[in-house]
Amino acid sequence: MEHCIDLATATGWTDESLGRARLHLSLLYRQYGVNLDEVEALETKAMETLTKHSQYVSKWVAQLKEPIMMFDDLQPTDGGRYLGTMLLQVLWARRRGDKAVTFYSPLEQRDVTLDTGL
Repeated sequence: MEHCIDLATATGWTDESLGRARLHLSLLYRQYGVNLDEVEALETKAMETLTKHSQYVSKWVAQLKEPIMMFDDLQPTDGGRYLGTMLLQVLWARRRGDKAVTFYSPLEQRDVTLDTGL
């Protein structure tokens, strides 16, 4: 996995894409108990990247304060942007007119209820 991030860095992925990959890798490591010594370093680097680019996150996504959703929002559309399952749940909830949505947050390892901004 770490080799994949090294390759992504060498092939010119954006800073935001690398930050997102680091965050997802830290979540996988934590969930499966792999390289626990690397988890904190990956999370720290990912959050530094998010802080650096947070001014470009859509206002309503930023208000949700969910790092994975913020990284998803930062991904360039011309680079095969993927809307993660959490962001999709919020988008569908907004479309239905729901004021809040609850989902499991792997980062916090618990259910989280988010205001959809409506």
